[in-house]
Amino acid sequence: MNILLYVPFGWAAERRKKNIKVTILTAACLSVFCEVMQYLTSRGKTDVNDILFNVIGAALGTGLARWVAG
Repeated sequence: MNILLYVPFGWAAERRKKNIKVTILTAACLSVFCEVMQYLTSRGKTDVNDILFNVIGAALGTGLARWVAG
């Protein structure tokens, strides 16, 4: 599910002509922020794998946007 949630993020970043490294780093930072907030507020389940899957989703969104653009 996390992969699907970050695909639009990667898509939007690519459409704005962002560097893929910047997109991946931004997705990782956003994901870490979300996980830290979950931990601090005791809401949801904190898991390191979520960060990995979110970054993969952003990368897939970027790749999909590049593929569609041709």
